[in-house]
Amino acid sequence: MYNIVKYPHNTMVVVMNQVPLNISFRKALVGDKMTSWNKLVAKITNTQLSNGRDIFTWDLHNDGHFSVQSMYQYLMKGSPFTNKFI
Repeated sequence: MYNIVKYPHNTMVVVMNQVPLNISFRKALVGDKMTSWNKLVAKITNTQLSNGRDIFTWDLHNDGHFSVQSMYQYLMKGSPFTNKFI
């Protein structure tokens, strides 16, 4: 989708602060592309954005920071919060 949007450097805040979304494409979305677009819009519709700085968090660890241990536990057990190694 990024490859066919008219203004690829617009921020998400600019795009999402209007209803309908403030976005246009260089060519029509048809078939799978239209389906993908509709699914994406459905997922992000209720997301609240601000002009603040982005914050990245790691959901597989209690404190939000990445650890190899949390990834390993997730891959081995499916849950990063059980059987912690000491």
